Amino acid sequence: MNNKFRLSDVYWALVWLALKIVYLIVPVPLLFLWARMKGFVLSFLSKERSEVIKNLANIFGNEKSEKEIRAIARQHFMHLERLEFSKIWRKIQGFAFAKRCPLEGLQHLDAALAEGKGAILLTAHYGYSRQIRHFLRLHNYPAWIVGSQLPKDKPDPLSKFGRFLHDRVFKIPEFKVEEENDLPTGLNIRPLVQKLQKNEIVILTADGLRASNVVEGKLLGVRTAFATGSVSLARGTGAKILPAFVVDSGSGLIGLKLCLEPRLELQYTDNPKDDFKANLAQFARVFETYMMRYPHLSRWTKREFFGKRHKALKAVVADRYRGHFKARKAELGLAQ
Repeated sequence: MNNKFRLSDVYWALVWLALKIVYLIVPVPLLFLWARMKGFVLSFLSKERSEVIKNLANIFGNEKSEKEIRAIARQHFMHLERLEFSKIWRKIQGFAFAKRCPLEGLQHLDAALAEGKGAILLTAHYGYSRQIRHFLRLHNYPAWIVGSQLPKDKPDPLSKFGRFLHDRVFKIPEFKVEEENDLPTGLNIRPLVQKLQKNEIVILTADGLRASNVVEGKLLGVRTAFATGSVSLARGTGAKILPAFVVDSGSGLIGLKLCLEPRLELQYTDNPKDDFKANLAQFARVFETYMMRYPHLSRWTKREFFGKRHKALKAVVADRYRGHFKARKAELGLAQ
């Protein structure tokens, strides 16, 4: 962080003042609409447009026309802007209008919790997955996100004075991943087990790159890595696994909905690796239906998104927990 006052701090102070006023008086549905309009413009101007269309064509080229692929790309950029705003939504106007977003499939979650062993909601880096916890908590379901609690190691672009204005004077809402994640990733699963023993909800991603163990699977015909943690946790605790996604609803003031799918029918044999593959293949099939129904919600702007998850298969547990993980990620092109 630069400790010196900069002339740009004055410019940003005026921007933050205007933004503060907007966040105070403009209704949240209009802010989502503004984000959508911004994404529409960016869909024509963004440098990533060609990359998105290329990625979409690689997956859907045999099923969709060029016109359809361009339409999905346009929707994708609108989604990205809505996604960015959704990350700070709960800090604006008391999470206004969130309770109006429908929750579909709550009966599946209630049935799982009725067994008294908690529930594991399995999701992916797709759609608005970080809203799963917030939507459930609004309806008095104790839900906890599992993820890294370490702040991203990057320099602060603001000076010390600029950061003071941003955080203390104007109190501009900002997304910080270490604040969003409740339970740490890693080999110590005791905090997760404790939540499940209290009959609470743990939210995990199946496609993360930080998992201690992964198995190979397929998603839309592409080889990719799936984290095995959810299946191991379910096996050890008896908790049920339910796929969960937050997607565009196409209706309502905000246009989002939480979808909870029926629990996976898990198989447990004497061969854990085969069990991992079979059980996560069930999740992959459910996930694929969402990717086909809402293709614009995937991370098409992420270069080598599928490729990174294929390379993750080569990053073994020993590399991750003997001090070589960062070097191994860099070697495989996985550094983020």
